[in-house]
Amino acid sequence: MVGYAVAVYGPWGCGICERCAAGQENYCLRAAELGIAPPGLGAPGSMAEYMIVDSPRHLVPIGDLDPVQAAPLTDAGLTPYHAIKRSLPKLVGGTTAVVLGVGGLGHVGIQIIKALSGAQVVALDVDDEKLALAREVGADHALMSDDSAVDAVRDLTHGRGADLVIDFAGIQPTIDLGQKMLGVGGDFSLVGIGHGTPTAKVGFFQSPYEASFLVPYWGYRQELFEVIHLAQQGKLTVHTETFSVDQAPEATASSGTARCADAPSCSSERTFSAPGRHILPRHFSAAEMNGRPGGPPGRAGDSAAVGAQGVLAS
Repeated sequence: MVGYAVAVYGPWGCGICERCAAGQENYCLRAAELGIAPPGLGAPGSMAEYMIVDSPRHLVPIGDLDPVQAAPLTDAGLTPYHAIKRSLPKLVGGTTAVVLGVGGLGHVGIQIIKALSGAQVVALDVDDEKLALAREVGADHALMSDDSAVDAVRDLTHGRGADLVIDFAGIQPTIDLGQKMLGVGGDFSLVGIGHGTPTAKVGFFQSPYEASFLVPYWGYRQELFEVIHLAQQGKLTVHTETFSVDQAPEATASSGTARCADAPSCSSERTFSAPGRHILPRHFSAAEMNGRPGGPPGRAGDSAAVGAQGVLAS
């Protein structure tokens, strides 16, 4: 692969089971049995100059896309893309999507919704800078994430509520808030992994009629191709901060997750780039890793891109 810039699809599977045959290695049926873990999440990878990729099928060409932009797309792009794509039939003109949390994944999620659907996007966060970022990347409305947002969303939707609520925080307050905004027949997609074991209330008089509550994990291999294509078309831009390798601990501490990128154009200085501001990813026990096909529950954790001789991996 020398001379070809590629991204590495992260949630590796066995490559043989029915899910893997369909390109859905994030839901590999044998990952726990075989002890397969994603690179950087139990397998060697993450913040290193080189990594071993066990199969060419995990490599996705990025063409002339900037490696610093491409690296986060394998997680911060693929994870929201997978969560949003399944709800696209509901996001036609006149509908509303609420994005809870405008961090590394959330600010990309806003762009995906705007690029692929006719829905208006309402972004919620507790940080004014993140709300400004939400507007910058295309959110139609950016609101402080508190109870006042419930009435605001109802007003913006003429009382019907949101057709999609996608929660990138995954803590009990955001789940509770999002449920109050969800409309009849809407989708609630829980992407973030917060602290503790937050839950959604589902049932009569607890949730809207015909509402769906989804817990997606990472994304399909084919979807990574689609995400890369969107970025190549200029429809997705990851906001990053760059650090030298020597500053990796500082980058991790300040940003929570970090991505490293290296390519011929920057071979003299490898850099870490961190989209948004994340909380530090929690460490998963072996039991937790094996309790879900393909890896830990919720969204993909800390992934990093490492490059050598023009090959980009993540």
